[in-house]
Amino acid sequence: MKKTKQKPIFSRVQDLMGESTPSPVPAAPVPERISAPGVAPVVPPAGATKAGAALRSGPRPDEVPIFKPEAQNFGPVAGPAPALSRAQQVVSPLPPPPLEPAPGDVSLSEPEVQVLNEEVGEVPALGPSAIQIPAGLETLTNSLNMTFVRIPAGSFLMGSPETETGRSSDETQHEVTISQDLYFQVTPVTQGQWQALMGHIPSRMLKTGADLPVEGVNWNDCQEFIRKLLALQEGIYRLPTEAEWEYACRAGSPTALANGDLITLFCELDPALDEIGWYCGNSNRSLQPVAQKRPNAWGLYDMHGNVAEWCQDWYSSYPETAQTDPAGPLSGPGRVVRGGSWFSSAKKCRCAARFYAPPHSRNRFPISGFRLVRVV
Repeated sequence: MKKTKQKPIFSRVQDLMGESTPSPVPAAPVPERISAPGVAPVVPPAGATKAGAALRSGPRPDEVPIFKPEAQNFGPVAGPAPALSRAQQVVSPLPPPPLEPAPGDVSLSEPEVQVLNEEVGEVPALGPSAIQIPAGLETLTNSLNMTFVRIPAGSFLMGSPETETGRSSDETQHEVTISQDLYFQVTPVTQGQWQALMGHIPSRMLKTGADLPVEGVNWNDCQEFIRKLLALQEGIYRLPTEAEWEYACRAGSPTALANGDLITLFCELDPALDEIGWYCGNSNRSLQPVAQKRPNAWGLYDMHGNVAEWCQDWYSSYPETAQTDPAGPLSGPGRVVRGGSWFSSAKKCRCAARFYAPPHSRNRFPISGFRLVRVV
């Protein structure tokens, strides 16, 4: 029987997302900025560093087979919500708008999965040339070489204005106050950091390297990583809430990106996004090492693209009233995913862009990673 040639993964992802290349869209007017702590300008890194040593790959005993994808369904998750450790801001759930196909909602064929079998001896530290933190901001680094920067408390407008090009209907703009300072991880959790703590890396990695973001982990996997990290007794760690994530991403900016507005919504080269993130227009269809692009004004790297990031919250429609430290509803159709990825279109890498996926699914969202906050 004649063998049918399979389309490359990136082409299949674009087909799945149903995205073509339209004419550039004019930049949206900039809304009035509300209070946010001021910071000094950030100088971009002097040069890029190479990807780190390749990592040992292999499935954990409890992992599902890599080439047996789950049903493509973003329906409600069965069972009660897990117990939450702090007060919840409960929002009456409204029917969410139709969710666009998730960037990672695609099954992979075996030739497209690169597995490298070399081992890494210890977690490599990202050198001073790779990570630059604005003057005046406090940082700390733990035993896994996870660096955190102290983000000041403040207020911001969460969501997007109706004039922002590429916005979705679930981005209702509302004022949010983050009442306490937070230590926010400077980069996504890397594969080196994951393997040092967990003893393995996920078997469905598309690309491996110690300074690449870990990807292909689900929300429950993140909780297991946090549980083991807490056992080291070096501090209290958790996933950021959706509000904390957007507050940190914006770093005081009211625009679509932390460094300005978009001039394109799809995969054409966008000057602002190219400066600060990896997406389908500049990633060479591949995951990239962390901290290679310019950070935002609070010294956070890769908040736009490269790897999508899990948040603590269940997904729900936004309230229209002002909120303080919102933590999301008690249940929902999935856990929030933010930031876009290396093959996302430009509009899906905006500060306000929202997605969700079931917390237990590994095959559903193979480009998902995470970063942590550490309680002050």
